[in-house]
Amino acid sequence: IVDEQAVYDPRDHNDRLLLGLKGTMSEAELYWMRLRLDGGKLNKARRGQYSFLAAPGYVWDDVKLCFRLDPDEQVQRAVRLVFEEFRARRSAYGVCHALGRQGVQLPLREVGSRKVVWATPGHSAITYMLHNPVYAGAYVYGRTEQRRALVDGKVRRHHKRKLEQKDWKVFLRDRHPGYISWEEFMDNQRQLE
Repeated sequence: IVDEQAVYDPRDHNDRLLLGLKGTMSEAELYWMRLRLDGGKLNKARRGQYSFLAAPGYVWDDVKLCFRLDPDEQVQRAVRLVFEEFRARRSAYGVCHALGRQGVQLPLREVGSRKVVWATPGHSAITYMLHNPVYAGAYVYGRTEQRRALVDGKVRRHHKRKLEQKDWKVFLRDRHPGYISWEEFMDNQRQLE
């Protein structure tokens, strides 16, 4: 076996030991690099400057390093309509049915291209909007956590779990313009429960 520094003989005990140590150190180095990268991301999020996929109705402002309302008035009207319908109907299913009867389409953001596409709203899209604190002007990072599970002795599945508000990693209220107030958002959460 050859690397940048030497030639190793797998039959030689000392060479096998050295290769094992190099592999262990390399694995540890990758772990520490991941920790440093995640720490940097969290520090940037604590300042409210970490950019992630903007919710429909928002765009990321690279100059001010914050979310701002989507400049497209049609997108803003559609998002406001969801919250207006929720005020009237008081249920996510009610909003979904009302928008469906009216033939309203909502803006959705494609994950890969980040472009806005218009689609008939489903229940999951409506509940995502109603539960997302970004619409109340809050910058939030770390609302979920992922856990790995063993399947047949190997790490296979990732379980995503929503955290309670007190456990969010970053929560900055009034960080950007909201479609609703924080008080209305909290009232909506109680209603949705």
